[in-house]
Amino acid sequence: MARPFFLLEGVSLYLLGVGIAYAAGASCNLRNFILGQFLVTSTQLMTHFCNEYFDREVDRMSPKTRTWFSGGSGVLPTGILPPRVALWSGIGCAGIAGIFLITLLFLSPWLSLLGLVGALAAWFYSAPPLRLVGKGWGELTSSLIVALYVPFAGAVLQIGITAIPSAFWYICLPLVLIHTATMIATEFPDRKGDALYGKRTLPVRMGLDNAAWLHNGLMSLTFVLYAIFFLKGWLDRSGLLVFIVLPLAIWQMVRVVGQARHPKAGFFWTMNGTIGLMGLTGVLWLLAVWF
Repeated sequence: MARPFFLLEGVSLYLLGVGIAYAAGASCNLRNFILGQFLVTSTQLMTHFCNEYFDREVDRMSPKTRTWFSGGSGVLPTGILPPRVALWSGIGCAGIAGIFLITLLFLSPWLSLLGLVGALAAWFYSAPPLRLVGKGWGELTSSLIVALYVPFAGAVLQIGITAIPSAFWYICLPLVLIHTATMIATEFPDRKGDALYGKRTLPVRMGLDNAAWLHNGLMSLTFVLYAIFFLKGWLDRSGLLVFIVLPLAIWQMVRVVGQARHPKAGFFWTMNGTIGLMGLTGVLWLLAVWF
């Protein structure tokens, strides 16, 4: 249920924020580095366990369409563990995250406040009464937390909130777009179960065709923005490394449109393509800022 593979995303994006701070002249603060990573990982684990618990009935509907990246872990629907294990694991991780947030009050009150907002948004992503994922806000909420707040925490804890370099925003804001596109693609396999249980994700609300075009628009806008930022000289040329993934992005956009038109086709390549694209983009930026 912990979905340890997904924890790598939190690690790499946190390191991206740390790397941006170092590139801007920050010195290494090991205590803050460890504190921030524990906060990110405990919040991420809380979200995983919470999703498993509150989406267990939806996940029961998708055993044939479950992939590594969608449909949950399958642990609760198959009865391997009782639901209360997921609930209490989520509550426990929330308590651990709370301890780190209180500690952050003494280091960066603003970051602690943002972390509290992020933790609440992560909990209510799938938990009632807000259940953001069922109201069309889940994708953007998740992307803001993962692709913006996580690297922001890494950067702030090293360089301070007032010294965040402008390059941070030029790198991370487009990452929010590509992460939102990734979220949309990973919701394709679960659309029938989601619709049945009132989980109104964007593919459910918009239909597969419109969701596919929104996915492609966000993906295209990501690379258009990066191109503009490089042409304006707002990003260092080392970051041009990120355009290595452009062929994969184009291939993924074609795959998603095809998936929308043939919804019964297998999801293997679509899921692996979209997760690989997001992961590789983050890693390439990580390499660019660190080396």
